[in-house]
This record gives sequence, structure tokens and C-alpha cells, in this order.
Amino acid sequence: MGSALTGILEKLDPYTVLMDEHESSEFQEVAEGRYIGIGITTVMSIDQFPRIVSILDGYSADRAGLKLGDKVISINGVSLKGKTTVEIGRLFDGDVNSEIILGIERENVQDMLMYRLFRTEIVMNDVSVWQVLEKKYCYVKLSRFSKEAGLDMQQTLRMVRDSLNRMNAILKGVVLDLRGNPGGLLSSAVAVASLFLEGGRLVVSTKAKNMAKTDIYSSSMDTSTFLKKIPLVVIVDGMSASASEVVAGAFQDLDRAVILGERTFGKGLVQGIYPLQNGKVLKMTNSEYFTPSGRTIQTMNYFNNENSDKKDSIKKTYKTSSGRTVAEKGGVMPDVLVKTDSLTTFEKVLLEKSLYFEYVIKNQLKLKNRTSKKNQDAELFNDFFDFLKSQNIRFTSDSRQKWKELLKEVRLSKDSVLENKLNLFYLTIKDNLEVPSDRLKQKILMDINLEMERIKGEEYYHKSVLRQDVVVKEAVSILSNYGIYKKILNLSK
Repeated sequence: MGSALTGILEKLDPYTVLMDEHESSEFQEVAEGRYIGIGITTVMSIDQFPRIVSILDGYSADRAGLKLGDKVISINGVSLKGKTTVEIGRLFDGDVNSEIILGIERENVQDMLMYRLFRTEIVMNDVSVWQVLEKKYCYVKLSRFSKEAGLDMQQTLRMVRDSLNRMNAILKGVVLDLRGNPGGLLSSAVAVASLFLEGGRLVVSTKAKNMAKTDIYSSSMDTSTFLKKIPLVVIVDGMSASASEVVAGAFQDLDRAVILGERTFGKGLVQGIYPLQNGKVLKMTNSEYFTPSGRTIQTMNYFNNENSDKKDSIKKTYKTSSGRTVAEKGGVMPDVLVKTDSLTTFEKVLLEKSLYFEYVIKNQLKLKNRTSKKNQDAELFNDFFDFLKSQNIRFTSDSRQKWKELLKEVRLSKDSVLENKLNLFYLTIKDNLEVPSDRLKQKILMDINLEMERIKGEEYYHKSVLRQDVVVKEAVSILSNYGIYKKILNLSK
């Protein structure tokens, strides 16, 4: 039955899936914002062992003395060599208060270290980062929409407001960062939106296919008022999806916030959860949601196999509360578009393999006393590239790769004259194609410095990230000029 059902589901939308017991447990943990563990986040090191990149304060790993950069070699005597991330994840899993013994390899320590810990319930705060900017604005990064997202947001912003009040300062605006937020619970999206909306405002409606019934979700009638009128900028990108788009779409239609960044993902489908036998769970699309103006933001119509991104796709337009024109389908288009530089293939490799962090961990002693003088920047860059070579990572520019592809096409055409001309031309531009650009050099140095800040502590790391974030800078610029803020939202009339 399982394989037959899976085959049927594959013909539906990609969000309708059959989850096994382990997958459904992970899904439930994300929805609840709680999981059983020791309080660490890991990435795979170059030699494919989990390396610790963050440790939660107060939990088992922190109390036991684990450190950033520690490499987990074994769990309960089982070597992790050759294990997949799924297999490693299941070895980390266990019941509350159960014992877990980690074999740890630490840089500059010769012998393997053994740590005996006990799993506990970890409570995840959906607000992963917050920061006071210019002593009057609050930046909040909301990473997911689990059960307590609204409460986490409210408590964070109250804490910031009260802290500013003690300094005789006033909270003048909020930057809500939903970049990379894949969504979560619809109820939590409504709860977050309710913090900034007057009670009784329509946030979202859902409607099942071929059914007349529409479910309406409105902002709650809570008595807290300090966020209802405060200027708000919401940052989104192509990975902001589902519940993130509910919030962004509602704020845009109601002219409650300036939406800033890049177009969102375009997932406007709602899934229901249906428990089956043997611990399996069916997550099945049962409806589509609509923003307050009545528009859908779903990119792909799986029922009609229609992609709304096609040039000939008809997109109906709608009006926001103040009369601004917005379009349906294809995600939420920001009021202010800010495109960030796309990553080259080489940069993606560095990030996917966590090579900046790996380099900093292996060279902590050497980097500790480094200054930011120009000659030392050059030395640092060269040393990093030597490290990459030692790991069999070679620099290849996207331009050089495209040139190779062009030559391949010419050879297939068997045009020897053109091939010779291209080869001669290549010799004149070879140096430019095979040397990292100044932009890439600066980006690499910046990312190495960020990982050095991470070693000092999460607070240092996030402060450095925000200082260099051009989109956050644009958000603050909009908040600091209320005339521009009102003009964007068409509120000046």
C-alpha cells in the first residue's frame, strides 16, 4: 500500500507527501518548536564528520563544555565515518533524559575527548536574532512559524521597548526579517500579523478546491497597542514561503508595512495533517490561501499544470487599502526591490562545504593576533587559497566555465576555423578568467572575518553580519525618513 500511495501522491503537488515515523516526528518538532537533543547545531566537515557551529546556552552541550569547532567522531561508540546526515541524525535522536556519549576531536588537542551527556527537551525560539539599531529601531529575524512564533515576537519586542525606555529612548520602528523563512503554521502567521494590526482586520482566507466554503482568519482583539501604529519594514527573499507570504501579503494589502527585498517563493497552498497506521502521516494539500485583497500568490497551479511565471500567463491585479496596484500569483513582489549579488558557483562551494568556518577553526592560533592591515589581508587571502588547495578545492570562475561550454559547442559543430579563433582569443583573456576578481577577494575576506567573529560568540557574529547587510541598511534608511515611508505606502493623501 505504501508504494502504491506514494506513486499516486507523486502525481499531485510536491507538498502532498507521505511521511514515515521519523519524518513525521521531525515535522511535529518543527511545528511545536521543541525537540529532544543536547543543544547543538552541526555542519558536515570536509572529511564528512559533524562539526559544531553553534551551542545553545544552558543546555546539555553547553554545561558539559563542548566548544565551537568540535568534531563529533562517534556517538555511543558508533563511528560516524561514512554515515549519511540522516543516519547521523538518528544516532543523535533519543528520549528525554537518555544518555548519549560523544567522541570529540578538538583542534590542537591530540587525544580524542569523551563526553557523557543527557538529552533534554530543547525549546526553540522562533526569533533567532534580534538587535537594537541606532538606539531606536529593532531588527528581528524570524526563522520559522512554529506554535509560539507570535509569543516569541511579542516578548522580544516588549523586552526591546522596555530596555529603550530605561535609557530614555523610544522604539521608533521595526525591521522584520523573513528572508529564508520557509513558513510553518498558518495560525502562527495570523498571530504574528496580529501584533501589528488593529483587532478584527482580515489577514488571510483559505478556500478548498471546488468548494464554496471560505475560512476567514482575522487579527486578534488583544489589548496590546504599542506595535499597532509603529512603522514597519518587512524583508523577504526567494526563500520566504507559505506563512511568511501570508504575513507579507497581508501587510502589503493593508498598507501596514513596506515590503523590501526580492520576490517571495510563491507557495500559497495549505496542507492538512492526517495520521495513518504504523506511525505514518499524510500531509496533503487541502486548500489555497488568499490575501486580504483576494489575490493568490501561488506560482504553480498544480491542478491545471499551469506555471504563472510564463510570459503569457494572465495575472489579475488588485488594489491595496490605499489604492496601490498589486498582482496575483508568483509570490509577493516587494514594494522596494533590492537585489543582492548572486553567488558564483565557486562561492556556493565554499559555503556548502563550510570552508570559511573550517579554515578559521584550523587556524585559530594564527588568526588570533591578526590585524586588518592591507598587506595582511593579502597574506590572509593567499593562505586561505593554500588551504583550499590542500583540500583539493580549485578556483574556477563562472566565466571560464561558460567559455569551456562554448568551446565544447563549437567543437561539436566541427568548425575548426572558429575553434582556432576562439582558442587564440582565449589566450588574450586567460589571466582575467583564471584570477579571482577584486569583488570576490573582498567577499572572501569578509566571510573569513565573520567566522572569526562567530568564534568569539553568536552576538559578535550577528552584529557583524548586520553591519554588512545592505538590505537591512536600506530598511533603516526607509524608517529614518517617514515621508518616504508614507509615500511608498501611498499614505500621504
